[in-house]
Amino acid sequence: FVCADAILPNAQERLFKLKSSRLEVTLYTNFFTLIVMTITTTLSGDLPAVLKHAASNSQLACYLTVYTLIAYAAISTFMIIVKNYGGVTAVLLGTARKAMSIVLSFLLFPKEFSWMYVAGTACVLGGLTTISLVKQYKKADSHEPEKCETQPMIGKNIQSLRNK
Repeated sequence: FVCADAILPNAQERLFKLKSSRLEVTLYTNFFTLIVMTITTTLSGDLPAVLKHAASNSQLACYLTVYTLIAYAAISTFMIIVKNYGGVTAVLLGTARKAMSIVLSFLLFPKEFSWMYVAGTACVLGGLTTISLVKQYKKADSHEPEKCETQPMIGKNIQSLRNK
């Protein structure tokens, strides 16, 4: 699902450029994610076991409710970052969050340290920072507003009807 992590913020950024609201982007993102996850869980054979476990455990409903509320807050915050700062910056912050989780893991559960951890972190964060800075530089350097490569079909059809 690494590809999904790369595709999703960019698709969300494109939807925001098409003037979609945060709630619309959240709804469609979660809906299509639900479809993909349902298909993959069904194909793996795990879906019946998950449904059986959910039906037999009443405490699970409480956990799912709390998780849903926390996830909604996290997704809303992520969408605001994508909308205001772009997909690359959102991925950079997500990666930084994961890196902080790893640092916290080293602090709470000591393990043998290797400089390869530092080198890997520097490469990933350095690459994402470079991409973000280049993108911001190009945006500031261009004097024309950003154009979206795709146009909505409805607007195009209405415009062609008006011209006739």
